[in-house]
Order: sequence, then C-alpha cells, then structure tokens
Amino acid sequence: MQPEELTGPQGIKITPVLIRALRALVLTGGASLAALGWAFPAQAADIDVASKIEAVTVFPDAAQVRRVADANIPAGAHQLVFKGLPISLDVNSLRVRAAGAAGLVIGSVESRVAPLQVTRKSPLAEKLRELTNERSLLYQKLAALRAKRAMIQRYAKASPEKLGEKAAPMRVSDWDKAWNAVSDGLSKVAEEIQSVQLRQRRVSEEIRALRRSNRGKTSGSRARRIVSISVSGAAAGKARLYLTYRVRAARWRPVYDARLQAAAKPGKPVLELVRRASVVQWTGEDWNSVTLTVSTVRTNRGTQAPNLMAQRLEFYDPPPALPYPASGWRDTGHGSCARAAGASAGRGL
Repeated sequence: MQPEELTGPQGIKITPVLIRALRALVLTGGASLAALGWAFPAQAADIDVASKIEAVTVFPDAAQVRRVADANIPAGAHQLVFKGLPISLDVNSLRVRAAGAAGLVIGSVESRVAPLQVTRKSPLAEKLRELTNERSLLYQKLAALRAKRAMIQRYAKASPEKLGEKAAPMRVSDWDKAWNAVSDGLSKVAEEIQSVQLRQRRVSEEIRALRRSNRGKTSGSRARRIVSISVSGAAAGKARLYLTYRVRAARWRPVYDARLQAAAKPGKPVLELVRRASVVQWTGEDWNSVTLTVSTVRTNRGTQAPNLMAQRLEFYDPPPALPYPASGWRDTGHGSCARAAGASAGRGL
C-alpha cells in the first residue's frame, strides 16, 4: 500500500499530487512546469504597505494609535511591511486585524529597528550652518569695532602737547582738525557697531525660528521602527489592514474654563464651567485630521487584583472578675478601696 504523504529532503512533503506532476513533467517536458510550480509554493515576498493614522486614543500617560492600510495581496505566503513607525511604540501592544479578504490567515508579527538614514545635505541644516557661521563672524567684527572705538577714545584723551610731529606740541590752529577727526571717527564706529548689532539680532532670531519650526518634526536621521506581518491566502484579493499599537510619548490633562454671566435683569447670575483637554505628543507622527479620543484610564497601572492576606476575626472575651478580699475591702471602680458596710474606720477608738 502506497503511503499518502512522505517527507523528502529539506522538509519537502511528497504527496500523490506532486508525484503525478513529476510524471507529467517527465513525459511532456517543459509543458508541465506550471504544475511543478504549483506543487512547490513560492517563498514569501515582502510587500511594502502604505498606512495612515485613522484614530488615536490618548491616556494620561500614553496613547493608542490605530493605522489603516489597503493592500492587494497575491496568493501564497507574503510579508506585509509597515515602515516609518515610531521607535517608542510598545512591541507587546502590537495588534493586527484584516477585513475584506476571504481566507486570509495572519501569522506572526515581528518588529525591528530600521537603520538610520542620515541626510547629509538637508536644506534646513545647511541654512542653520550658514547662519551660525555668519553670527560667529559678526561677533568677531563687533569685537574689532569696539577695539577701534577704544583706540579713538584713548587718542581723544591724550594731551595736545604730544600729538604733534615727533612728539612736539600740536599747534592751536590744528586742534579743530583733531577734534573733528575724533568726532567723525567715533560717529562712524558707532554707526558700524549699531549695524552689526542689528544684523546679529536678526540672525539669532532666524536661527531660533528655524529650530522651532523643526522641533517635533520627523527627521531623516531619526530612528524608526519596521513591523512585518506574515500572511497567507489561497487566492489573491484586496484586504484592509488595521494595525494598533501603544506609545508612551503622549499624554493629556484636563483644562477648565469658568465663565460668569451676570443677569441683565434682576435675577441670579449664571456660572458656566467648560472642560477641555490639552493633548501633548512627541512621537514624531502626524496626528492631524485623525479621530482623537481622550480617556482617563492609566495604562501603566496594573489591572490585576492584589493578593489578599488572610485575617482572623475573633470576639473579645473580657477577663473574669476578681473576688472581694477577705479583709472587707472592695474595689469602688475609681482606683480606690473602701471598707464594706458595717465597718467604720474610727469605731471603737
């Protein structure tokens, strides 16, 4: 009796269908290559999936992101690759769901960190470098102008007896020329210093503006995460995939606005309390035009009930009352003793 299934080298399963395909290949040559290709399934191929964020639920200490993607999946086993995901996502929170494709089976979900892709010539980085160099040159020019002004001021403070040729006294008729030279020199230096300082402030403002505009945006040199999903199907089809994960680089806090409306006519004023939500995230993702929901659940706290310690409850049994002493003294209940009735402390004395 011929066995229904055998295992050949490298784990290949030999079935009656495979045997018939091999026989047809031997008899008909290349005409049966299609049957042989069907008998040996092709290896899994990577399919890049373009996804977008559909909805975000923000918690006080984290956020849950749901991405959606449409993919045309051929028949067989494949790897669906989601690129550009935040590096801070919790790998244990990855969840995948598919809709639309009949018979599509989702296998393993793997995550890895993508290698850094450093952008050597970024327009923003080049602009920042040019402005930084210009600001450095402006600092040096300003220092030179201040040194020139100090030299002119020292010249103005010198005695006229030493300003002539060969340290001879300057003639009185030349004093006016010297004063004009000092005045013109100081005025010109003051204008140059003011111009340099104005340019210096403008360059610093441009640098700060460029850094603010780049803050929080995705950079080409930023580490990202890649998620690979193994799928297999008997037939080709179009599927909609939902990828959900949690990130900790987000939070929200409540904000309250109180509005008091005084009544125009005699009556009671109205106090209106408006509650808002302030959402902050630094995941590197774009949350514009998404369905945003806030929740008061704290994801970092455990939901498992604590282990309760056993406790024993008993009724209190008061101690037995002590008998009265034979000497006739009794306890009055107030911390003192008194003699029993019929006895007198001073009788017989």
